[in-house]
Amino acid sequence: MDKKTIKSLVNQKHWFHKYEIVPGIITPGRVEVKPERIFDIYGISDDLSQKKVLDIGAWDGAYTFEFERRGAEVTALDIQDPDQTGFNLGKKIKKSNARYMTCSVYDMESKLEDRFDIVFFKGIYYHLKNPLLAFRRVWEVLEDEGMVYFEGAILDFADQVDPLWREKKRILHDLSQLSLVYFVRCNQSEIRLVILSLLSPSTAIILLRLV
Repeated sequence: MDKKTIKSLVNQKHWFHKYEIVPGIITPGRVEVKPERIFDIYGISDDLSQKKVLDIGAWDGAYTFEFERRGAEVTALDIQDPDQTGFNLGKKIKKSNARYMTCSVYDMESKLEDRFDIVFFKGIYYHLKNPLLAFRRVWEVLEDEGMVYFEGAILDFADQVDPLWREKKRILHDLSQLSLVYFVRCNQSEIRLVILSLLSPSTAIILLRLV
């Protein structure tokens, strides 16, 4: 498929993510993402051969295709029809072998046969009615030595909606560079989600046991 054809097809599709689908062609989405740069920041290996990856909330496939480019066997999961997003077009353009499942994060454990070395859960949990149940489902599809990469808005626009943060706007940037949430692995039957709360004078650590 030549670039002129690719550009024409890309411009006919509705995209959420704006990313370079092939060199020199950018999808006309409204949220710009640079998967390669993000993966490098996260410390995700360039060589993911022999790894199985689950990309939850894949949407247009920006991260799915980058995982695949690095050698992983990838399953993309989203509640949306991949023909209505840019995913299936991206898959065709890139000649991708990624598998797509139309499914909720809450239901995926019963529908997925595989367990995954990497679960990518970026920009999802803070949209959910029951985020802890979602993390439980993530745990259930993760290999024993697997890794979860997740991210979500915590302090974005806080100064616009909360008078407390309006008074402390100057420190929001510094706080936005910190990891406020991380996992502590205990054993095969439990995982603890550790949340660092910076809303009080002293840092509080909350341990939530998911069993």
